[in-house]
Amino acid sequence: MNLRRVLVVDDEAIARMDMIERLCRMRPDCRVIGQANNGNDALRIINERSPDLVLIDIKMPVMDGIEVIRQAKESGQTCRFIVLSCFEEYTLVREALRLGADDYLLKHTCTDEELNTAVQRSLQALDNTADRQGKRQRLCQLLLQQMLTLTMSHEELHAYISTGIFENRVGWYTLIQIQQVEYLDSFPTIPGYVTANGTDQAYWLLLCTEQADVRPTLARIREQQKKAGEITVYLQCHTDLAGFYQRYSELRQEQKGGVSRKIRQAIDYMRTHYAEPVSVETTAQSVGISKTYLHQIFKAETGYSFSEWMQKYRMQKACELLCNTNLKIYEIAEMVGYPDSAYFSATFKKMLGVSPLQFREEGEAAIP
Repeated sequence: MNLRRVLVVDDEAIARMDMIERLCRMRPDCRVIGQANNGNDALRIINERSPDLVLIDIKMPVMDGIEVIRQAKESGQTCRFIVLSCFEEYTLVREALRLGADDYLLKHTCTDEELNTAVQRSLQALDNTADRQGKRQRLCQLLLQQMLTLTMSHEELHAYISTGIFENRVGWYTLIQIQQVEYLDSFPTIPGYVTANGTDQAYWLLLCTEQADVRPTLARIREQQKKAGEITVYLQCHTDLAGFYQRYSELRQEQKGGVSRKIRQAIDYMRTHYAEPVSVETTAQSVGISKTYLHQIFKAETGYSFSEWMQKYRMQKACELLCNTNLKIYEIAEMVGYPDSAYFSATFKKMLGVSPLQFREEGEAAIP
């Protein structure tokens, strides 16, 4: 069972203990990780222990519940809030709901059923948020891999930014090349975009951080792995995501790994005809080269075989349709070039880790 971490905050000790007792009795999926009698302590515990759910009184000494919610949200905390109030505090309740609290309870009179319903609603909202983040992460990984192989146009990137799939934030963008996949596990605590793309035994990580110097982190990883020289900073620049891609594209074009005009034409053809039975033969014919030559240079320049790239692009389009339409799975399969919906579903699950139906149903909202 995935236990949910709960913090109870109230300046009345009796009210705190009553809430804790009822939660422990009714919700075996919840574990109370702490309690506080004022807002300052509550905010400290939230920042230190990141609870999933906070039951918090509105009126308290030192710092009230409204300010706790406001500061927690501003600092990026994702915990859900249920406010505890008295009859005469409706103005404060409205403010708490405006700031993002899920519900309010009259702490002296709420029934077990009301408490249980409110907690269930908050935990469901927490699950939906996590599901949306998971879907966004999987889609971003597919798209970032296209960026790193220069198979995404600048126009497409700007479209993904304008729709909110990518955050075009300013920061230190650092592209790191790693020779062995086990190094990837050393990076999960670094904030920002992180993706891995295996090409010719090399793995790439794109990080966006506030700090310019990532060398201390790399040095620690090298020391732990005892293999200095296996990690290389390929590119670093202070800009936004669109600016990074422009700089990266220019650098790759200056080097041998740049995508040639023929491959760009082939990719444009594949993007246009992905819903059809696209083959190496038809694509090669469209750009005026032999299928054997296209096979060779496509892998060399993009890091993917022809079929791998086509599969990734079709899955990307399927993700967009699953998020933004109510089309049936077999209809989406046909629209992205898979007349066999069972094969489409198996391929989708292999690539993204969930079935198309799970991908659609994990969250109530589409990717923001």
